[in-house]
Amino acid sequence: MNWIWMHSRGDEGAEVWKRQFAQYRSAGIEGVLTLVHNGTQALSAAVFATPELARTYVRQDWPSWDLDAAFPMIYHPYYAKPAMWIETATREGVDEIGGKFPLYSGLFVGAIEAGDLPRAVERAADAGAAGVCLFSHGAMTDAHWRALTQIKM
Repeated sequence: MNWIWMHSRGDEGAEVWKRQFAQYRSAGIEGVLTLVHNGTQALSAAVFATPELARTYVRQDWPSWDLDAAFPMIYHPYYAKPAMWIETATREGVDEIGGKFPLYSGLFVGAIEAGDLPRAVERAADAGAAGVCLFSHGAMTDAHWRALTQIKM
């Protein structure tokens, strides 16, 4: 493809490459969506934390995709953000998709103390999330599971 060559052509070429790569990625996603939806299946995606971060870092334009649900990975410590950023990041995603599909805030449990988990879930809910997804990679302890039972929503 030309986009590899374009990348080596300086700043202007880099911008062209970025646009072409984003279009290439979105076209691939749309192809998968067509196949899945034609088979009456649902398709969700775990995506970068916010639409802007996704576009900047990995050329994902996930708000434009015809998803059935999105699970933005709102790993606040990866971006050197406090836990309250969960609400900000969730709201950015919810606002940009405008109800097109549900958003479930992806919380990185490894960075959340069990006692803080209910508040993290509340932050996501306050920002309009349909729910949360717990990315645990083995981090869910008995205390985390007990903390989830304390959430009143």
